[in-house]
Amino acid sequence: MKNNGHIRNFVFDLDETLYPPEIPVMKIVSDKINDYMNKFLHFEWQEIANMRNFYKNHYGTTLYGLMKEFNINADEFLYYVHNINYKDILKKDNELSDKLAQIKGELFIYTNASRNHAINVLNYLGLIEHFKNIISIEDTNYIPKPTVSGFRKFIEKTGINCSESILIDNSYVNLQTAKKSHMQTALVWDDCFINNKNFDYYLETIYSIDKLLN
Repeated sequence: MKNNGHIRNFVFDLDETLYPPEIPVMKIVSDKINDYMNKFLHFEWQEIANMRNFYKNHYGTTLYGLMKEFNINADEFLYYVHNINYKDILKKDNELSDKLAQIKGELFIYTNASRNHAINVLNYLGLIEHFKNIISIEDTNYIPKPTVSGFRKFIEKTGINCSESILIDNSYVNLQTAKKSHMQTALVWDDCFINNKNFDYYLETIYSIDKLLN
């Protein structure tokens, strides 16, 4: 495990990273994506799952795939799929807020979601005050993680030194691109890749963030 004393920038993914995966934010968003594809693009319900897997594998996200193949309006798509009732599924997380407050360094959000969605999630979790900057999908010209070009956009926007930075993310694939950019990496929640050592830290939950502070 690397010496983390030189980490100055803590970059956090948003969804299913700052809150447990069983909280159904992404399930609700995913259902709305399916609904959008059926209602506005006239996909048959039985073909949507396969098409979304194809877009994720080839473009990084469903949104970017639909932009490339159907020239959809990205902002209209994001407004539709993120129009959810946050107050019924998220609540203030004082424990995590206290842990984030202990971090000596700059905290960033880097998400494939919209800025409005990120602000809503952070507000309902009571965490927004801790983050210096939110880099949303709009800020990267809709180019998503895990693409190298998406990460380059993030680096350009923030001006961070990757060798002094760490990405905390529930996606193993995202972490691999971060490593190529010479960032340190921390996998959170997802133990499917626990035996794969191609990341620097494993956090059983986001509340294990203390491991990065010792």
